[in-house]
Amino acid sequence: MPTVARLSGEIRVLLYYKEHGVPHFHVQHAGLEASIRIADLCVIEGSIRPTDMLIVRHWARFHRDALARNWMLARAGLPLEEIPLS
Repeated sequence: MPTVARLSGEIRVLLYYKEHGVPHFHVQHAGLEASIRIADLCVIEGSIRPTDMLIVRHWARFHRDALARNWMLARAGLPLEEIPLS
């Protein structure tokens, strides 16, 4: 489960290689995890703290193309790209 970004130092953004279903990414922080759909940034499964979700959605709005590109790389079994914070 490669980490493609770390937000606020502790929120991990991950994509898994053997995923299926709609394009999505995972977020982990403080023992919680959520799966978030790339297209509309809605939670598919799980939950994280509301303040963490605000941070994630703000960041993801600006990096949706990079998340989608990494989804395609993961599905092809290729190395993922680190996504910048800004």
